[in-house]
Amino acid sequence: MPSSIQPEQFELIRLNDTEIIEFTRTQNGQAWKGALSIKDYVLREHVLGKSRMATTSPNQLLVFMLKRINDNTPLCSIELLIRKSKKYTHSNGDVANVDILSGCIGGVYTYPEHRGHGYARIMVDKLLIIAKEIIGHDGFIFLYSEIGEYYTKNGFKSFGVDLINVPMQGATIDPINEPKYEFINYHEFDSLMETFRQESEDEIISKVKQDKLTRICVEPNANILDWFHLRSKYISYKLFYENKDNSPIDFYTEPYQTITAKLSTIEPHKFGIK
Repeated sequence: MPSSIQPEQFELIRLNDTEIIEFTRTQNGQAWKGALSIKDYVLREHVLGKSRMATTSPNQLLVFMLKRINDNTPLCSIELLIRKSKKYTHSNGDVANVDILSGCIGGVYTYPEHRGHGYARIMVDKLLIIAKEIIGHDGFIFLYSEIGEYYTKNGFKSFGVDLINVPMQGATIDPINEPKYEFINYHEFDSLMETFRQESEDEIISKVKQDKLTRICVEPNANILDWFHLRSKYISYKLFYENKDNSPIDFYTEPYQTITAKLSTIEPHKFGIK
């Protein structure tokens, strides 16, 4: 960070104006839009903001922008997803679990003309102060993307994720008579995720009993998967279906339930195997 730039010269403001929020997404869409147009990328983020993962209390999605205190020029932006989470602690030979909040940081984007000044680190530091006030003492904060060690100076620590390599060269596959499976359709993961939640909690409690280490997690539920699947459906609709739709979906004004119902008619239909 250049010595002439001091964090106290800047402020991080929460955005509530739709037009300004969409300005920030128009900026980061230059890098993250994929196959979508900038306009459709911005609309996609609006649609995802209607999802149950982002709107079911106490969950909420917050958007912030960094600027100089005496200048309204936007420098960079960032988003924070607050979600219901769990904390498991060892207590008197048993395991106590309490509901807490977590904050997931994403959408960290410095506008190209303002890069090279360390604004992103200033922005993340200021967001951490705000986030800790929201999630409370027991809550935790993590980054959405894997970005190496860039934010270690902001206090984040990386944890390794196991990579399993299963070589298939020369492998033989034994035939299975009448395999028992069923496909899971779009937005029909509630039952499966409830089973996963129960088994995951049992495993966490067992580990805490054994090593007495505190553990935390985002509460597993189908809303998380539905968010990713809604994103996939939206992209599919925009790329392959919208131009042929005589009554296109009004993503801006139609409610979440209506949007998901209409998207259920297009491919892909199957999102899992049970």
